[in-house]
Amino acid sequence: ESAGDLGVPRGEKKQRTEPRTFEVATDRSGERMRQREQRDFEREEGVQFKARPVSAAVLHPRVPEHRLTPANPTIPESPLLSTKLRGDMARSRSQAPVEDEKAKPFEARPVPAGEAFHVQGSEG
Repeated sequence: ESAGDLGVPRGEKKQRTEPRTFEVATDRSGERMRQREQRDFEREEGVQFKARPVSAAVLHPRVPEHRLTPANPTIPESPLLSTKLRGDMARSRSQAPVEDEKAKPFEARPVPAGEAFHVQGSEG
């Protein structure tokens, strides 16, 4: 029973694995579809094909006659865009004199008096 090395029992050798092809369910369903299509094709081979009659209008269509008429020339006009209107309004506002600005005198803060106000860097 043992191999004689450290009392380890000898195990049975396993058989080699034989490689087999995969069997996927989609392969089986694809095979069924091919068989069904083959049966349908064989059934249709026995049926005789009969075409419907074609009308003469399809074979020889009428072509309408086109008459060329001279077009009246027109002077192109630019479309009236809202951006152009806004620009005109802005220009008119900037050009119009504003009376409120002329009437109001300029008032500045008074200069602080004393030593607290000292400009740095001007000593030379």
